[in-house]
Amino acid sequence: MRNEQNSSENTDNGAAAVGDVLFYNNLTRFADNVALIEGARRITYASLITNADTIGAEIGPQGRLVFLEARNTIEAVTAYLGCLRAGHVVHLFGEGEEARVERLIDIYNPHAVIRHETPGPSVIGRRHDETIPLHPDLAVLLSTSGSTGSPKFVKLSGRNIHANALAIAEYLGLDETERAITTLKFNYSYGLSIIHSHLACGASLVLTESSVTTPGFWPMFEAQGATSFAGVPYIFEMLDRTSDWAAQPNLRYVTQAGGRLAPEIVRRMAEFGRNNGWRFFVMYGQTEAAPRMTYLPPENALDHPDCIGRAVPGGALSLIDEVGMVINAPDTAGELIYTGPNVMMGYAEGPAALATDETPPSLKTGDIAVRLSNGLYRIVGRSSRFIKPFGIRLNLDELQAQVRERAAGAICTGTDERLVVAVPGGTGDQASLVSWLTDTYGLPAFLIEILSVAEIPLLPSGKPDYQNLIRQAAEKHPPADIASGQSADGGRWDSISAIFITLTGAKAVTGDSTFIALAGDSLSYVVTSLAVEEYLGFLPNDWEMKTVDELEALRHADGEKDVAMPLHFLNTGRVLMLFLGIPFHAAMAFNAKSDMIISAPERSWIATVIFMALHAFRMFAYFFISGYFSMLILKRTTALNWFTQQAKRLGFPLVLGGILLVPLEVMAVAISPVRAGPPPWEFWVQQMTSTGPQWLVHRWFLATLLAVAACMAILVTLYRKGRFGALPERFLDMVDRHTAACWWGLVLGLAPLGLAATVAAKLAGNWAYLFNMFEYRTIVMYAPVFLVGALMFLRPKVFEWYLKPSLFTIVLTVVLTAVFVILDSSKTLPMMILEQLNILPVGMLATRVFLSAMHRWANNTHPVITRLLDASYVIYVWHIVFVLLFNDLWISLHVNPLVAITLTTAGSFGCCWLVYMVVSRSRLLSLIFNGGPMRGA
Repeated sequence: MRNEQNSSENTDNGAAAVGDVLFYNNLTRFADNVALIEGARRITYASLITNADTIGAEIGPQGRLVFLEARNTIEAVTAYLGCLRAGHVVHLFGEGEEARVERLIDIYNPHAVIRHETPGPSVIGRRHDETIPLHPDLAVLLSTSGSTGSPKFVKLSGRNIHANALAIAEYLGLDETERAITTLKFNYSYGLSIIHSHLACGASLVLTESSVTTPGFWPMFEAQGATSFAGVPYIFEMLDRTSDWAAQPNLRYVTQAGGRLAPEIVRRMAEFGRNNGWRFFVMYGQTEAAPRMTYLPPENALDHPDCIGRAVPGGALSLIDEVGMVINAPDTAGELIYTGPNVMMGYAEGPAALATDETPPSLKTGDIAVRLSNGLYRIVGRSSRFIKPFGIRLNLDELQAQVRERAAGAICTGTDERLVVAVPGGTGDQASLVSWLTDTYGLPAFLIEILSVAEIPLLPSGKPDYQNLIRQAAEKHPPADIASGQSADGGRWDSISAIFITLTGAKAVTGDSTFIALAGDSLSYVVTSLAVEEYLGFLPNDWEMKTVDELEALRHADGEKDVAMPLHFLNTGRVLMLFLGIPFHAAMAFNAKSDMIISAPERSWIATVIFMALHAFRMFAYFFISGYFSMLILKRTTALNWFTQQAKRLGFPLVLGGILLVPLEVMAVAISPVRAGPPPWEFWVQQMTSTGPQWLVHRWFLATLLAVAACMAILVTLYRKGRFGALPERFLDMVDRHTAACWWGLVLGLAPLGLAATVAAKLAGNWAYLFNMFEYRTIVMYAPVFLVGALMFLRPKVFEWYLKPSLFTIVLTVVLTAVFVILDSSKTLPMMILEQLNILPVGMLATRVFLSAMHRWANNTHPVITRLLDASYVIYVWHIVFVLLFNDLWISLHVNPLVAITLTTAGSFGCCWLVYMVVSRSRLLSLIFNGGPMRGA
């Protein structure tokens, strides 16, 4: 087989099948393609092949055992490929694993050890030329995540990695145009599979040691033209805190593996992908399968975010019960079994095993799963003593044997949230034990709980009571304390150094230490950032790059702090703007100043004030927030892509939602006890068979927002093509230098615009309407505030100023709002002119005052707000049906106007919430009434 692996290059075939030449020996067909990119360096496949073969020959003749330091550099990847092509057996180890590697070198006695200087070429340390018996099929030796502290290797053949590379390339749809970025080390089987699958199809790899938390990562991602990245669960937990990254213009797909990702995050990632034109793949595997066994197709992620999917191409899954019988019934739990050409050659626990092939007929995963009726699989538990904290798979029995060398009689247990080590009688040095565990297994220190017990608790059977120990650990240090950043002693953090030592596992911290320098990675980032925020009272910009001394100095520093502005208040504001539509429309029937669709005989001036006060700013604030978030996305994608998503999100509720809801709305008006005209059925038929405002009267804002979005997309496209020259930059510079003057100039300048729009509409007559349904004037009225919102995203300092209105601004807003209430529906010409002059300035000013209040008092995230935000669109689209019906009821019963408004608001919200519960469970209904998927009820 080793001769077959090193057979001549096959340049005639396309993607090789499993029985053909192995992919790493079949690369000349991609000779002119760019293979590897590192910073400004780029090498083609032709150069990669030449350099790899040079290194392979330098190591020695075919059949050498090589230990290779795996780093995300051109030199390291080239050396690895050279080993494969030369027929050597290579073990990959990570940077900083010196103690472990030296132990393995003593056991396995490799011919050569390759390390990498940065910058600089690979350093090949040849040790001896003695014969080591190696199986001819053996290619790669990897430590499993459960055996990184032991001499146990997973043995993978060339055919194993070849078959899995082609399977991955097939279900991801990879081709030569792909360009993956290496966010994972390739001594980790997940990271290695990315290299294999992309080389197998002639694609490019962007090599970097950076993570998604490293400053400059995303600009570098875009600049290098990367089309994909991979992450373990805790990377996506960080990415879930913001959606800014999701609009990368070149992004085609994202993959996740390395442990279970919370279903709600899977769903949100899938939504991000759907909304931004890329695919999100959840994957499951083990190093023993080289490593990929299953994938969840992106189209299933929204409905089945808790599933691992189906077998990769060429593989098969099955379930067995406790006695080994195959389970065929759906939704019945059993141990998950995988069969395929990528199943390992067995384990090596010493040099003698390197010469044998112990390929099992199938791979028992140790996971308990069920198969759904649609063929997808879902993991429901573990069958043996394995845990997976932070995606690091630990074999507790192996780990316990090693711990007992350092602490006699120790017992290891735990959950996917933490490792628990019980030490009887306080034997051993606990600090050294924690240090050893962090060094050997790569666990953050805060995930390790050492329990000092008088004796190990036992079950009646005489076996250790693992659940008792887990409960003791939870009582000593609840999981919630870890998540919130509480210190290990149960109190608050007393220093930045304590946070770093505890949460990064660092042995020593100095005043010059930073989170990044202490090997703080994405696994520790979330918890450490929460602890730093708790200790300082805020989270500074670029905190991970600041030294301990710099962070400590910020705790007592006076003056303005360099902290990124939280945007929770905008989400809360958006929820309020939509939900305030319910009391707004409830009060409409009792408005004393004018007749509405349904007008009660008994009117109320209090209802009128409520109605008009909300009317003064509600939709202006909504369009401002829409403009802000629109620019946030537009900065990271093409205008066409953004508008396409907007058209889908707004268009489906506007058209399909309208078709389904208008009959109900017209019916509610038809049966009103105060409506004059033809009988209800005749009125309903008349309205349904004619064009008119009834078709858009309650969804006008969707049509307006869609029109404004189209204008915005055109402007951005023209700007990016340079059609405006330096004018935009000059304008923004003027805004920066003369913020207050520009603001008041805008407010005053909009006054005549409102009047002009109204006059133009009157003069245009029917031409002012689209099919007698949509009034063009709304575009003119709300486009300015939308653009102001977009501007505020582009100018954060201006936005900070905007959110701190002066007392004069607040008083003027109150006065103009009162004038707006008084002037609305005026009958005399002078008053009508004043009303139209006032409408845009009061909308602008009231929006500013409202958002400043939200920023001051509602700028914290809360699960309730998150849920309401998910429901807000559906509730707004549906609420008018219930408002009209409830108003019909209260009017017929002659209920007091204020009581009626209160009852209608509460009843309509309750009914709309029930609608949301139904809609959110259906992809079709979510599309119709929400324009896209929802998080679910």
